[in-house]
Amino acid sequence: MKEVVYLNPCFKIIIFNVSLFGMLAVFFIMMSVKLTHGRVDFILSFIVIGILSVVVFFMFYNKAIIDRDKIIIISGFYRYEHSYVILNNPVKLKGEKLQRTNGVSLPFYMSGYFRMGSKKLFIIKLSSGDLLCFNDSDGVSLCMDEISYRKIHLILQRSNEIIWRQNGDE
Repeated sequence: MKEVVYLNPCFKIIIFNVSLFGMLAVFFIMMSVKLTHGRVDFILSFIVIGILSVVVFFMFYNKAIIDRDKIIIISGFYRYEHSYVILNNPVKLKGEKLQRTNGVSLPFYMSGYFRMGSKKLFIIKLSSGDLLCFNDSDGVSLCMDEISYRKIHLILQRSNEIIWRQNGDE
């Protein structure tokens, strides 16, 4: 039985990041108009709108697919798969310096692969809260914010109760 949990960022974070990129778009378009003496450079406009569209896509396309003993995190173009047994002992990650290897890092939003020293992490952070990290056997750790963890953990508890009821272990 597969369960899908949609992990959407807080509305404030969406508005903040979209307005930030919107202001940058207006700035670059205005600079283009100023430099070309009143003509709008449509190529620059399409590039800015394309970048804004990709950012919005990344922010809205976050989900976790839970299938009994596996959890698959899909964030934008990134996919991370591991066993959910590790979700029982989270460790808070505070104030650590992260290096982005392949991912998106916006204010209050992170998604993709990062490095912390020699350790490789897959991070999905959709709020301004702390990161909770879980070790995996293949050396890549999963880190997510507390809100996403609670959503996934509730689904895992509910699916375990259903399995116990099916086995007659009420």
